Amino acid sequence: MPWLFGVFGTKPLSLRRFLRKNNIPFKNYISLQRFKHQLTDNHVGIVCAWNPRFYGIHFYCVLPQDGQLYSLNYISSNQKQPFDDNILSVTRFIIGYIL
Repeated sequence: MPWLFGVFGTKPLSLRRFLRKNNIPFKNYISLQRFKHQLTDNHVGIVCAWNPRFYGIHFYCVLPQDGQLYSLNYISSNQKQPFDDNILSVTRFIIGYIL
């Protein structure tokens, strides 16, 4: 679902429509602080954030484990990697979903 004809990537709310249509329980947050507070070890988070230098947007999977956040798709790897705190910054965060 391109945003502004694909100039910035995917629409940040497109995932919300998909989850509702498929009856997948979720909560979404536009506050980074509330998103981080609600993301616990028994959930999976999906973040929509601006790429560096506002070069489009991207969705990232966030896995909390023992107080640390990990990603499976931010860095090309089959192993979880520590999540880059720069992604979860107020200036880059657009919306977060918790499943």
